[in-house]
Amino acid sequence: MSIEKALWRRFLLNTIESLAVLAMICDSFFGIIASLSFDTHSLWAMLNAAVFVSALPIYIVRLWSQRIGMILLWSLFLVRWLVICFDGNPPGLCNPIAWPMGSFLFAGVVLMQLRYLLKSSENKDGARAGSPPIN
Repeated sequence: MSIEKALWRRFLLNTIESLAVLAMICDSFFGIIASLSFDTHSLWAMLNAAVFVSALPIYIVRLWSQRIGMILLWSLFLVRWLVICFDGNPPGLCNPIAWPMGSFLFAGVVLMQLRYLLKSSENKDGARAGSPPIN
């Protein structure tokens, strides 16, 4: 792999990472704003608040293990979808990306998944060529 191609790939990976971080920060920020009005004595409201603000802390887990972080972020997306669907009266199926928090979380998770796939293909390419992978 040429140096120009390696630098371009690193730039692409860093750009994707930056956009994902921005999406997670926006998601957690909107979650904090949305959870300010929740009742602190209700267990269901506290579960909603925890699910709404936990995108950025789960993203930080990704710094420790990328695979575990991705699994937790996709799990958070599904759990948030279920919590939002069962929050209605009567409970019903809803769109998980209908409001800003869902779209920011979905965009962040998809970007992180794209980065993970590009990084893993880079590691496989580097292993085949006999050169060390780029961090």
